[in-house]
Amino acid sequence: MKADLERMKKNDRAEIAERLKRAKEYGDLSENSEYIDAKEAQSKLENAIFELEEMLRSAVLIKKTTEKDTVEIGATLEAQRDGKTSTFTIVGSSEAKPEANLISNESPLGKSFLGKRVGATIEVVVPSGVTVKYKITIIHNFQFPYGMLYDIIAGRKKKLETLRGARINPYPSSVRRTIFIAEALKTFPSLLRARKKVFVLGRIVGLRDQGNLLFLDVEDETGRMQAVLKKDNLSDFKTLKSALDIGDFIEVAGHVFKTKKGEKSIEARHARMVAKALRPLPSEWYGFSDTEERFRKRYLDTLLNADVRARFVKRAGVVRSIREFLHKENFMEVETPILQSLPGGARAKPFATHHYALDQDFYLRISPELYLKRLLIGGFEKIFEIGRNFRNEGIDHSHNPEFTMLELYWAYQNYDGLMKFTEKLLKKFIPGKWGKVTFVDAFKKFTGKSFENIDPSVLDEVFKKEVRPKIIKPTLVIDYPEPIMPLAKLHSDNPTFTQSFQLIVDGVEIVKGFSEMNDPLVQRAQMERQERAFRGGDEEASRLDEAFLEALEYGMPPAAGLGMGIDRLIMYITKTQNIKEVIAFPTLRSKE
Repeated sequence: MKADLERMKKNDRAEIAERLKRAKEYGDLSENSEYIDAKEAQSKLENAIFELEEMLRSAVLIKKTTEKDTVEIGATLEAQRDGKTSTFTIVGSSEAKPEANLISNESPLGKSFLGKRVGATIEVVVPSGVTVKYKITIIHNFQFPYGMLYDIIAGRKKKLETLRGARINPYPSSVRRTIFIAEALKTFPSLLRARKKVFVLGRIVGLRDQGNLLFLDVEDETGRMQAVLKKDNLSDFKTLKSALDIGDFIEVAGHVFKTKKGEKSIEARHARMVAKALRPLPSEWYGFSDTEERFRKRYLDTLLNADVRARFVKRAGVVRSIREFLHKENFMEVETPILQSLPGGARAKPFATHHYALDQDFYLRISPELYLKRLLIGGFEKIFEIGRNFRNEGIDHSHNPEFTMLELYWAYQNYDGLMKFTEKLLKKFIPGKWGKVTFVDAFKKFTGKSFENIDPSVLDEVFKKEVRPKIIKPTLVIDYPEPIMPLAKLHSDNPTFTQSFQLIVDGVEIVKGFSEMNDPLVQRAQMERQERAFRGGDEEASRLDEAFLEALEYGMPPAAGLGMGIDRLIMYITKTQNIKEVIAFPTLRSKE
């Protein structure tokens, strides 16, 4: 760490100073992208220097020997893989630096090494999906700033005590903001001319101490701006200076101005802590990139990785756009039960729970379909729901046990009209020419087999594994066999096939739709067959739902419906390969 600090102060500062010098030759600094980039790099560097200095000040150096020759946090070990020896040091997540073989104790590799002895062989799956093996050959005694994080937290708690001792509330309930940072930067010339006092709020992401001056980089949801705190302008400057850390939230009020270097800033005439952070943020300089840690601590992921934050903003915009489109098309949004006495509407193993007051088992819904159809029966003609579904199935790049679906039902419509409507709904998100192919032709093309020769109980799985991954361009696969779509209306001229379609893009199903089965006698026969399959051991088979069949006997109008995976659509739009990247808090195994 000391070597890193020395390099940053000497080499990296000199390099950035040279960049700033070159950038100034281009003229107006406020619109100079070279200068802005160099200033941002300077800010990150100074933040990293500040953090390292803080860590070294608060570190307690303990010489520790692994008595049982096992790997613990702080240990340096040598391990062989394919005859080659690598050296790793196991550190905390905030000190991790994989390119220097400083491995986080919370990463898959770090967790695999922890507790192991010399001679142990560990296996770990790397990000590419390949499983690699390491054999531990040596575990070194080590010196490490053991408990460093706890010392930093203790130091910040003391700062809390200092604030409270000065009768300053570090967590006030009322704060003031008159302008967002992006707006302040956009309207900077007029604010400068008017000498108008502004109040901004945000998190401190950069802090540079120059004695009687503090330079803070303050960031809100819209942008980042420098605040300059001067001893002469603030009566509580000394208290603030001793209490502030990167990660804290602050309220700053003052007039905007440009520094001698041309940086748009606020000269603070008022500043106060509005939320004290007790843990240090992972350094922007080293980043926060361990994949599993990003998923577990998404709040840090979105805070430190702008591209991740932008992805979730994009997701919200897509969902809003879909809702607005459906409202304009006169669809009504409805809500149906998540707790259901019988799971139905799809082939999937459900999650089970128990309601103690009713003393009855319930299931988390695998689909809202049968309840939405009840609303069609009840007189609503154009309805949709966007909500969570839950399926007790495996986890992979395109499956998460809880996921977001759009389900839509349209009375007096069939699957041909619904396909056209689907293209109209999604064309802005999935542009270009959409193909169309029958299930029979697609199955034959990609497997070389006839679907009639496949056991109906496994036909869907064969299609998912051998056909669907090979369909890359946006394609509507139509007319699925009845065993795959038991809730769809049959073709009158060939009841082997259903009036159904799936939109497949990049090997992933985005939409499934069909003309809805509304013949109560045929529907009963299909459900009875599914119930027999369930009782025969097929945990994914749909159940016989007498309450739904009773409703259907009152008459359901001809209708078409679809289900669309919102998460998978976002994957396609954002060019993301893993569904966990588009779900804010994906399902993960609990840490031991």
